[in-house]
Amino acid sequence: GPLTSLINHSSKNPNVRIEWASNSTFLHPEWKELNLKEVGVQNHAGLSFDYIAIRNIEEGDEILLDYGKEWEEAWNEHVRTWAPPKDAARYKAACEMNNDYTSTLWPNHQSPYYPNNVQMTCHSEYLDMWGYQPNNDWETYYCRIVKQYTGTDGEDLYDVEILEITENSDAMETTVEVDGILFSVPRDIIYFEDLPYTRDYYMRNAFRHEMMIPE
Repeated sequence: GPLTSLINHSSKNPNVRIEWASNSTFLHPEWKELNLKEVGVQNHAGLSFDYIAIRNIEEGDEILLDYGKEWEEAWNEHVRTWAPPKDAARYKAACEMNNDYTSTLWPNHQSPYYPNNVQMTCHSEYLDMWGYQPNNDWETYYCRIVKQYTGTDGEDLYDVEILEITENSDAMETTVEVDGILFSVPRDIIYFEDLPYTRDYYMRNAFRHEMMIPE
């Protein structure tokens, strides 16, 4: 399952090993003879692994797997040569910014406050409450803060513009137009999304290397 992707590497102290599953609904041993391109066009799962304990694992122990000598050597080389990309000091994932619903946000023209890898959006369920009728049936409503102030009860309030962002892939241009404006909205109408392909695992110098599968 997806949680197996969280199993970390240890060549010195592993407590599990992997082997091809011998009793599985995904058992298609003939797939082992296919190349990656041939496997990639299959429309269903055909192979799976078993994770087998090689020593006693107590409750609370971390599951550790030996990824193989080649992986470890590649990782050590990556650590030795890695350098942070441009603007790395300002990077912050959208999920981290969304964890804090209490901090004051600032107008977007104060750009140093926001990392370059996120886009501000507004929760769609709030829009009807504030009388906004969009011109398009969008799934995501991009917005930007034009004013921040404090309400009579001490709550942070915002005036925000709803943006229509159009991408022209042929001309390699992006246009931004204001589609509407909401006044005196609360902090929790606003959240952040990662811009496409900006998460750390998409970076060109992110570490990528296959795990080795025992014969």
